Amino acid sequence: MKRNSRATRRGASIIEMMVVGCIGTLVLGMGLNLLRWVGMGTTKTRARAAVVREVKMAADMIARDLGQAVAIDTPSFGVLRLAVDRPPLDGMTYWALPDQIIVYTLDGSGLERHDAVTDTTMVVARPVADFAVTDGEDGLLVNIRSQISGQECQVNLSLELP
Repeated sequence: MKRNSRATRRGASIIEMMVVGCIGTLVLGMGLNLLRWVGMGTTKTRARAAVVREVKMAADMIARDLGQAVAIDTPSFGVLRLAVDRPPLDGMTYWALPDQIIVYTLDGSGLERHDAVTDTTMVVARPVADFAVTDGEDGLLVNIRSQISGQECQVNLSLELP
């Protein structure tokens, strides 16, 4: 009877196959964790970018309305009222027709823009956690803060008005 020696044997033993299987499982598990980690980072980045885009669009709209305003009123915290002179142009504000009255308020989680003349309301940013308008040393300070799933985004709009 002839015995097989290790030198002449072909193939792998069951122990070697189990070791290779365990190492392969560990490498595959680490690769999947890496992909999940990268995916979570991408999701958070996309959510933050969406919040920044939303708040920036709201800030741009407020800045445009402020640029056209003849008079500005902040009757209470988180409310911004603007009067825009409309024809016949007289440079005066009456806070009524024919002037266009625009009111920005925080309603729930959305920053709303209400045009009192046309009686239309639209949400300019959502979600907004805080909207504040204060008089600063250099002019009006508009602060919009938004938060979504733990990601906070704050945009400060400082305008110096004569």
